Amino acid sequence: MTAYRVTARRAGGWWALEVPDLPGVFSQVTRLDKAEEAAREAIAAMLGVAIEDIEVGVESGLPREAAQGRNAAERADTAAIGARWAARKAMHRAVPSTVRPTEH
Repeated sequence: MTAYRVTARRAGGWWALEVPDLPGVFSQVTRLDKAEEAAREAIAAMLGVAIEDIEVGVESGLPREAAQGRNAAERADTAAIGARWAARKAMHRAVPSTVRPTEH
């Protein structure tokens, strides 16, 4: 597996992604948490290799406190997504699809 450093810079409503070790490899995302996947896809396409063979480290250039806040927000978002899925599963177990309300 080959690892690459990716720089992410804010440009309007987008994050511009660049791979310094691979001139010409660029991508963009609206959310920084999508940068790793987008960069891996761009690198794999440029090199003609499988995306699974690419590892990236994204550097946002954000001040340390902002980066820590972003990381905390991403962890909270991931936890919220997990909680929503758990709630859906619990609801499906509690009220199976075969149970229908009776009509009066």
